[in-house]
Amino acid sequence: MPLQDWPHPADSRGVSILLNVGTAAACAALMAPSAFAQGYQLEEVPARWRFSLESIDVNGVGDGSLLGVQYELMDVFDTPGLFAGLGGYGSMTGDLGGFFAGGLNLGWRQSLAERFAVEAGAFVGAGGGGAAAVGASGLVLRPFIALEHTSENYGLRLELANTSLAGADFNEVALSLGLTLPVRFLSGHQRSSWADPISISALDFERWELESAVAFLDPTSGSQRRDGTTFGDGLSLGGIKLNADLSDSSHIPIEAWGAVGGGTSGYRALMAGYGLHGPLLSSVVPGGLQWELELLGGLAGGGNTDTGGGLAFEANAGVRARFAANWTAHVALSYFDAPTGDLTATGLQLGLAWDPRMLSLGSSYDRSRLATEALPPSEGLFDVWQMGTAYKIYRPRAGKLKSDGAKYASSLHLAGLSAERHINEFFSVLVRAFGAVEGNVGGYSEGLAGMRLAASPFDFLGNTELYLEYDIGAAGGGAVNVGSGLIHQTTAGLAWSPWTGVEVGFGIGRMNARLSGDFSASVIEAGVSFDVARLIARN
Repeated sequence: MPLQDWPHPADSRGVSILLNVGTAAACAALMAPSAFAQGYQLEEVPARWRFSLESIDVNGVGDGSLLGVQYELMDVFDTPGLFAGLGGYGSMTGDLGGFFAGGLNLGWRQSLAERFAVEAGAFVGAGGGGAAAVGASGLVLRPFIALEHTSENYGLRLELANTSLAGADFNEVALSLGLTLPVRFLSGHQRSSWADPISISALDFERWELESAVAFLDPTSGSQRRDGTTFGDGLSLGGIKLNADLSDSSHIPIEAWGAVGGGTSGYRALMAGYGLHGPLLSSVVPGGLQWELELLGGLAGGGNTDTGGGLAFEANAGVRARFAANWTAHVALSYFDAPTGDLTATGLQLGLAWDPRMLSLGSSYDRSRLATEALPPSEGLFDVWQMGTAYKIYRPRAGKLKSDGAKYASSLHLAGLSAERHINEFFSVLVRAFGAVEGNVGGYSEGLAGMRLAASPFDFLGNTELYLEYDIGAAGGGAVNVGSGLIHQTTAGLAWSPWTGVEVGFGIGRMNARLSGDFSASVIEAGVSFDVARLIARN
């Protein structure tokens, strides 16, 4: 359910409250024309990107290296030193191509003299894939301690960590090198007291494109699978892309892909890089076109594809067309290569993107003025998302077998993350990701996109909604027989909001593999989500 303290972009009543200050405010404005009420009180929350690289040697499997990427909020709950966030790890070199893990981080940081700090924390998540998944339940634990030397713009660190995959012969203590990049997350709340307006000249505008995409890869004739067979068909992928503008002509592309066709269920790829863009035929085509060139690197593997240690590169050349305010369509030609493996492919990408302009405070703005200044509602609004964690249990249909012929456990347990955005009072869209943590299907994971209808038909239920949800997406790994990798799930449930901005949900439903797979299971799931708002331009 939408956060009530924020005016939602689709909630005309909330916007009306903000825009119609009232007769009293108008009279006050005549006496103090530089002041106003009902603006947004802004606050910059400290955050960071954390990167790590470590060499590991898994008994009976082989050696390799793990690349870790985390995004963490600092001083959470107004507690100095406490940090929390999300992220993941993936194999980059060696014999573990296809191993991925995603989850949550929690830790404590203590500053020392001379720009040094020590940290202790832990990563808890789901993972597997590649040769490391044999016999695994999927639960990944990584407690660590670290020493970091900090500067104004970055930190260099050493981490001592113990990475383990439950149920598998994977329990490795290793020393890793790390890098942290401090950033600021712009947050805030609605202000009812009088304040001076923040000048529009103090704000920066940033374009972020969130894109739903499909890709079709055609492996070259020399490409082979891990078992030595050739690719009979091309790879069909579903994915989510995020493009963050660096300037008027450059951007950072970030991609996450999963197989939905081509006999490679369980194949996943996470890529990031650098892109250039510019206008194309703007004087001829209504709304204009934009050319884009991108070079990306990252991690890929799973689904019996031979990507070696997992390191992969991708190059894209495409065209983007704007067909509505904040909406674009995208088509691109692609080239993919896993240099340490045996997979090279050309392909085609198609996407649909939403790209509102995000607002941030300019570098020259005096942050001490935030206590007395607020953003006028005519300049921006908070775009509210519900970010959450979820846990679901599959009970496989009787008589079904894994793709390797073994029986399923009586229940399969998955943990995941979700992001939900309300379009209006009754309808929302979701993106969810899950990974197995119990049930001897380590390495099984899902990436889903969905729609939810919700309503509060009974007044006596208070802050409670009944909902119906449909999800479809890519899945695979852990010998779960999902065929091509395309799955769908229908769920009915109840969501309760004990406090403003917090929602607890419970649902039951059915999940089935589409196309060629025969996996089918009843579903029980529960989750909790929190409202997170980002500041975007109104126009």
